[in-house]
Amino acid sequence: MKRLIYILFLFAIPLQAQVGGRIRHVVQEASYPDSADWHATFKVAFAAMDPKPLNAEAEVINTFVQTWDDSSYLARTDGIWITGGPYEGFANFNMLYPDSVITLVNSPTWTTDGYLADSANSRYINTNYQIFVDRDNFEENDGTLIAVVTNDTLSTIPAVGGTDGTDFTYVNPQYIDELAYARVNAQSSVGGDAGGSSLGIWSASRISSGSHQFYVNGDDYSFTDTDASTGYVNHDLLIGGRASDQISNFRVALTIIMDGTNAGENIGIASIITDLATGLGWTIE
Repeated sequence: MKRLIYILFLFAIPLQAQVGGRIRHVVQEASYPDSADWHATFKVAFAAMDPKPLNAEAEVINTFVQTWDDSSYLARTDGIWITGGPYEGFANFNMLYPDSVITLVNSPTWTTDGYLADSANSRYINTNYQIFVDRDNFEENDGTLIAVVTNDTLSTIPAVGGTDGTDFTYVNPQYIDELAYARVNAQSSVGGDAGGSSLGIWSASRISSGSHQFYVNGDDYSFTDTDASTGYVNHDLLIGGRASDQISNFRVALTIIMDGTNAGENIGIASIITDLATGLGWTIE
């Protein structure tokens, strides 16, 4: 009898391990019950995420990607960096190209609202997207830079951008004069009074050489200028500044670079991003 029990025990070990394996697999699949229907771009990005977001958070990001594509923006976009989210470092890469990872220079402080740049300690993020070299859709006279800023502060340096010392592309939601300014492949800026807060969705766009536009939350405030473009910026796109010695104190949850967007499109873009911000709990107002 003891021998029979022992034999049964031996057979039971692999069976239990096998059953356990199936149970674990089922539980893992059940954690993301709709993953089979996720957008193909998000599936690739999700595979690279570490740590993984929970199902509710994953669904929010997938919905953003799906809606971005349904609105015909995805094919027009070069980069999407979600730097605010459920966990630090969960998506420290370009969502469209997960192999293109960001560099956290001098360890900027992270919260679920994004990474906080720090001018005093030269803390910022390098996306490693070189504006002049890596562009597919962002053109000299047809480009948009979007930033979601989640803290209210003033800075002489932009929240996101890049400069080679001659040309500039950046978004500054609140300069020290409490006005907002932006440039897209230009030496002069467009902007004005945007309500006296840096919180929000900021979109700087150029749709022709002489059409320079800047939008806040889609249509809360809008500014236009006729200054001509002056050439591409030969520099990496930075989050939290525009050059390694020009760092701000803004906290950024989302950065997008794409082709030029008009006034009507920016209303739709702000709506899509607002849903993402609400779903991930960002402070944007």
